[in-house]
Amino acid sequence: MPDYRSQYYKLFRAMEKAISILIDAQCSAEEAIISEDEENIIVITEAMTQGIVSDDNELSL
Repeated sequence: MPDYRSQYYKLFRAMEKAISILIDAQCSAEEAIISEDEENIIVITEAMTQGIVSDDNELSL
């Protein structure tokens, strides 16, 4: 008879690890964005109105 309990716990631990990796990656990305100069951050809607970004999200610097 298969040991479903151990399989469930193995799957659960793997999912917890994957979620933890994703959370760490998100935090790292947020920190990188926060630590950048504010001049480099472009709000897409504002950039579109200024003609910097086209409707298909292509940068035209």
